[in-house]
Amino acid sequence: QSYLIGGDESCGYPPTQTHEDVRRNFYIHDGMDEIASVMRASAEVFASLLMSLGNLATTLRDDEQLALVCCSSNGRRSLDKASYLRAYGLPRARSLTGGFAAWAAEVGHEVLVDAVQG
Repeated sequence: QSYLIGGDESCGYPPTQTHEDVRRNFYIHDGMDEIASVMRASAEVFASLLMSLGNLATTLRDDEQLALVCCSSNGRRSLDKASYLRAYGLPRARSLTGGFAAWAAEVGHEVLVDAVQG
């Protein structure tokens, strides 16, 4: 959420670019130590973005305040969207782990269709 750094062409740069190239080309002024620290903490951030079906059900059952929960067919696109939303000011945005496929497998296709239509 802090830096878009990596060797993924969908990010807008080829995998041959180094982190130093990315820093220079995208005007990132933070030093490599700070960037490395953020990258090391990324697993914790990644985990905080995920919401399991059980956790979602418990949250809804207990009437806890729920932020936006993104969902896609398998959870990959929604994970990107939840991260994007967090970076732009929605700190409680989450992604449903496994997406609609997990929902259909665990809860049932009929319930999924009702939820989407209702």
